[in-house]
Formats: sequence, C-alpha cells, structure tokens
Amino acid sequence: MNPATRFYGLLECLRPIRPKESCIYQVLCFRRYNSHNCLEQKYRNSLKSWNQAKLSEVDSIHDPAEVRTLAKPVSATAVLGTFDSAADAEKLKMQNEIRSAFASLPRLVKDLSELESLERYHDIHQLFKTHKSILPTLKKDFSIDLYSAFLRIVLKAEFALRNYVVCESLFSEYIKIPNIEPGIVDIGLVTFLKNRNLPLAKEFYVQILKDPDTFPLSPRTLHVFALEVFKVSDLALMKQVIFSWLDSPQLSSLTPLSETFSLFHQLLFKYDDIDGISRFLTHPRVLASGYETSDDFALCSFHQSLLIGELGSVEEIDEYLQKVFETTQNSRRLNFYMEVIEFGISKNKFSLVRFATAKAQNDASVELTDEFHIRVCRYFVKNGLLNALVQYLTRIVIKSSGCHINHVYVEQLWCCAVKKYPILFKEFTNDFCLLLDQEKANISQSEWGHLVSDKIRISSFKVENSKRASNKYAALSSHFSPECAKAIQEAFVSGDATSARTKMLSELQHGIKPSFAVLYLLLKFFMEESLEAARIVDQIMRETYPKIPIKVDILWLKYNAIRSANFMDRNSVVPAVELEASQIEITKVKDFERERRMHLNFQNYMQLSSISLVLRDAKTAVHMLERGKKRMDPSNERDWYIYYSSALKVHTRARDPVKFLLLLREWNNNDSAQLITRDSLRSCKGFVKYFAKHAWPYEQTITRRDIMAQIDRELDALLARYVNYKFQGLNDMRMVSHFLRDWISTDLRSELYCTSGQSLDDGRKLSKK
Repeated sequence: MNPATRFYGLLECLRPIRPKESCIYQVLCFRRYNSHNCLEQKYRNSLKSWNQAKLSEVDSIHDPAEVRTLAKPVSATAVLGTFDSAADAEKLKMQNEIRSAFASLPRLVKDLSELESLERYHDIHQLFKTHKSILPTLKKDFSIDLYSAFLRIVLKAEFALRNYVVCESLFSEYIKIPNIEPGIVDIGLVTFLKNRNLPLAKEFYVQILKDPDTFPLSPRTLHVFALEVFKVSDLALMKQVIFSWLDSPQLSSLTPLSETFSLFHQLLFKYDDIDGISRFLTHPRVLASGYETSDDFALCSFHQSLLIGELGSVEEIDEYLQKVFETTQNSRRLNFYMEVIEFGISKNKFSLVRFATAKAQNDASVELTDEFHIRVCRYFVKNGLLNALVQYLTRIVIKSSGCHINHVYVEQLWCCAVKKYPILFKEFTNDFCLLLDQEKANISQSEWGHLVSDKIRISSFKVENSKRASNKYAALSSHFSPECAKAIQEAFVSGDATSARTKMLSELQHGIKPSFAVLYLLLKFFMEESLEAARIVDQIMRETYPKIPIKVDILWLKYNAIRSANFMDRNSVVPAVELEASQIEITKVKDFERERRMHLNFQNYMQLSSISLVLRDAKTAVHMLERGKKRMDPSNERDWYIYYSSALKVHTRARDPVKFLLLLREWNNNDSAQLITRDSLRSCKGFVKYFAKHAWPYEQTITRRDIMAQIDRELDALLARYVNYKFQGLNDMRMVSHFLRDWISTDLRSELYCTSGQSLDDGRKLSKK
C-alpha cells in the first residue's frame, strides 16, 4: 500500500464529506469577460453540438421518460468522495444500459482539456455536475491515467472557482492514484485550510514532508500554504510550518522563497516575538539563503518602520524610499509604494495615499497594475467617496494599459455607493444585479458577474436580517468549518442556541482562529446571551492577537453599565442607593477615559458618551461628546452623522431644548454633513415628544412655544435635506450605472480590436510563409 493510499485512509477517518441533496456549489472565482474570438465561439458551438448529439444518442435508445430522467440535475450526494456508496438497483441498471450510448471518458477528458486551455472553469464545473453520476462506471472501463487526468482537470477548475468542499472530495479521490502531479499537493493543503480543517492540514503537511517522492513538493508549495496561515495570523502554526520545512533533511535542497520568509518575518513582528525573530534569522538555512540582503527583507523592514512610527511624515518616507531604491530591483518598487498606500488607508490619511500614487505614476521603472489601483480605490471605498472613486477609475485605471474591468472594481463601486448612500442600499443592490444580468452577454461566461451578484445578494440578506439572532450566527457560520457551519444552522433551526454556541467555542479553541472582526462580533452576541461564552471568546481574542483595540474594553464597560442599570430597574432600588451605584459606575467611565485619553479616537468617545447616558449622567455624556468632537474627521460624512445623532440624544436627555435647537440648526447649515437617514428623522420626532412631556430644568430666554416652533421648522428643513440627499443618491446611481456600462463596452471593443489585430498579424505571417 503506497503512502498516498495510507493517507487517504486517514483523510476519510478525519473528514467524511457527504453533502446534502440540496447542496449547491456556487461559482466564486471569475476572470475577465469573453473576448468573443472565433476560436472560443467555435468551441462553444462544438460543445453545444456535442451535448445535443449525446442526448440524441440516448433518445434513439430510450423512451422520452428515460431521457427526462437522465436530464435531471445530478444529486449533490454523488460527489466523488462517495463513489463507493451503495446505489439502488434501478439506478445501476440504467447506468449499465446507457454506458455505450453516453459520453465516453476519453471524449470527456478531451473536451475538458479544451475548456481548461480556454480557462472556462465554469463550463468544466457544469460538465462535471452533468456527468459525475456515471463516473464510477467510466472509472472501471478506462485506464487509471485517463481517470487521473479527468480528476486533475476538474480539481483545478473547482479550486479556481473556490468550491473548496468539492475540492476536498476530489482531492481525496485523486491521491488514491499513483504519480501525483506537481501542484496538486498545493491545492490539497490550501483546501484543508480554506475548509478550516486544521487537524487534517497539519497531518497532511507532516506526511508530505516525510515522503516528498510520493507527494511532489516545491518552494511554491510552502509559500501558498504559508500565505493561508499568514492570512489567519496563526503564529504557532506558522512556526510549525516554516521550521518543519527548514529542519527536514529530505528538503535540504528546496530553499523557501524570500517572499515566504517575509511572511513569517512580518508575523513575528506583529506578535513582537523577539526570540522567534532571533531563532528565524540565525537559522543556518535562512543565513545561507541570503534573505537579509533580499528585497523582501527590505520590504518587511519598511513595513515594520511604518507600523512603529519611525517614519512619521511624508518627507521621512520619501527619504527612506530614495535610499532603499538604490539597492532594490526596479520590479519590486511597486511593492514599496503599495505598502505606503496600505499604511495610509489604515491611518485614513489621504496625504500618504496621494503621495504614493503620485510617486508610482512618475516612476518610469514602474508599471501600474490592477493590484495597485485596487489598493488605491480601497481608500475611496472606506470613506464613501463615490465621485472620487469614479473619477480615479475614469482618469487613471481605464487609461492604463493592461488594466481591465473585473469583479473587484465592480464590488468596490457597489460598496462605495452603499457606504455613501446607506438609505439607498436596496436600490443600489437591485440596480447592480440588474445591470450585471443585462450585461452578461458581454462578460465571459458571466462568471465574475455571478460573483458580484452573489456577494451583493448575500450582503443584502445579512443587512436585512441582522437583527435576528439566528441570522447573525448563520452569517458568521461561513467563518467556521463546513461541518461546524452545518451544525450551527441545524442547532438554530431546532431552537438550540446553547448547542450552537458550544460548537462555535469548540472550534475557536481547537481550530483555525477567525479574524478579529469575527471574534469581536461573537463577543457582542455572546454578551447578550451567555456571559461565560463571552469570557471564553475574550480570552481567545487576547491570546490570539497581541494588541487588542480599546473598543473591546469599552464593550465590557458598556456591558457592566447596562447590567448595573438593569439591576436597579428590576429591584426598585431607593433613589439614594441608586444614585450611589450610578456614581460608582460613572467613576469607572471617567477613570477609563483619563487613563486612556491619549489613545481614544472619535468613536471611542461617542461610545463613552452613550454609556454615560445609560448611567443617567447627562453631564458626563456632554463632556465625552465635546472631547470626541475635537478628534473627529471634519471631512467624513459618517463621523458627522454619528456626532449629530449622539449629540441630539444627549441634549434631549439633558432636557436642554436650546442647545438641541442650535445643534439641529448647525446640522442643517453643515454642507459636510450630508448623510441623513430615516432613523435620524424618526429619532428627532421622538426627541420633540420627550421635550413636550417633560418639564425643563430652568427658565429659557424665549417661550416654550417659540422654541418648539423653531425646532419644528428645523425638522422640516432636515426633512427637505433628506429628500434632496435621496434624489442626489438616485442621480449618482444612474451615473454609476452609465459608467459601468460604458466601461464594459469600451473594454469589450478594446479586446475585440486586439483580437482582430492579432488575427491580422497571424494572417500576414502565414502569407509570408
């Protein structure tokens, strides 16, 4: 028994994958739209004719009822991982009857190979779904090499489409076959991590290191695996992966890539692991590789210098780059510019983004790529700068050679649009989906169009159902393994929230840790339902990430304040005791602010103001509000929206109608505060009712009736601004729609021109011959 077969037994034991009948494998990886050249059109026609011919062959042998039976979609339980499962006698009889009439494996492999050469992964996926029900029969009748070729093609296609559950099943079948093709091992390793199956990923990695003759390896194998580990920031696993490779005698001739070392180096820096850095840089194989003199080492050092604040200004960064570029290859300069852009986005400093973009554009040795432009666009998306994003795409990206429309740009446009106009979320979502559906004829196989449509619809579902606990956890289930996600959904369907939490905590403790954002959401959800579970998530978070944002501590501060307020409300505490308890909690808030004042940002102060209101201390709430305003970005519409929404509530609870009126008037006169929602209008109406019902604590210089009348006028003005804001959003929606259609059309004409030009050149070469 060869090692691959032995490992397959382990794989089957650890991961029996048997998807449900209703499982649908969605396409998640896309390439640029169809060039519509003659070869591809000819192939499409031949593929269509071949399928029709095969149906005709079946039709000539079987009656229509049988043909309809064969034409039905194949059950997802027929995945290759379940080839040996028992089939009922009727189905087996039908397969035997059509064996000679239906598609043969050689012909199927030939067509799949043609599809692979054209990168038609979605077509490969469709053919696989269509024919997998008879593959056990085909497997028995043809050579192992032919069957291996079939599995290899389909496995690569499903991996490109990111159908990782299907990939794992196909991989488990493929490694039964000897002579594994180089590169397939890479797919298997990444697939296990994508499916968040950490035990199996570790076991398989150890196995391939022990037997590189059976499992062909290359430095690229290590890099793709290390990159996935880097994405989840699992330092312990990264150490195991890197040092196991470096210490393996069988791999002494395979030196890891410098970019792989750089990933490990960055992760060690992130966790401030001084001992780990020393062990890594002094390892004999690392020293022999010359990593410390490589461009990747220089890039890692630059990244760290930015993070720790050694380069605090544009001038310092520019001086640093000029010095490092003296010894850097021209092809790597773009990576340094992108590092500055990423840092600028993280700090939300447009000056850094603008500086790096201008330097890259003026650098004759640098060719700007889609990767570079996508990073620049992230700044506009983050801040909801829709017009600026469209202008950048129009003036820079579309005019750049080699840059074409793809699913990332379209996703960024949608994200930026709904960030700018959250009140038009549904309208923008429907418009984008409709546009992509209408333009699918101009997009290659509509593949990336499907990607964007699917992601948009999923995001829309999450937003619309975010208030229901079951949907909250269902949305987060995608960050867990397929088995855990399935168990989570089943637990909530049965109403067993405790079981769902237990399964999530178990995987958090023993599997791959999700991102900080996911852990933070879980912490918020668990605080509402289970304090014990919340504490476990908090512990995991602090053990996983070396630096925890202040908002986590503020979340606990808010939890304790709410619990204290609820306790006093439930137990009808006498006023004196209630006041004393409230003072104790508000003192904690003040101490928290004083101790962390240098590190608090605008949103932190808004949260502290909200906590003060929970504790019924309007004075402290106003104090936090004013401190936070000084740290606000005056160009950020969302910051203004948060500020005015919080401030109006604070002055209402303080029963100060004059300041409320002045604040409302300021909002109406603030051209930088365009964001207004229906919720803010509804809240303002509630605030007015609050003023009408409660006595005011002191005499005003104008009458109560006059103040309320002025507030009503300002509310009418705010409503008018809301209507104008909505119309402006609808106009921008049309603008974005026209822009996208024009870009698709322009890019299509450009490719058709290039294709026809290439055909003309080929014709001239043939005529000369």
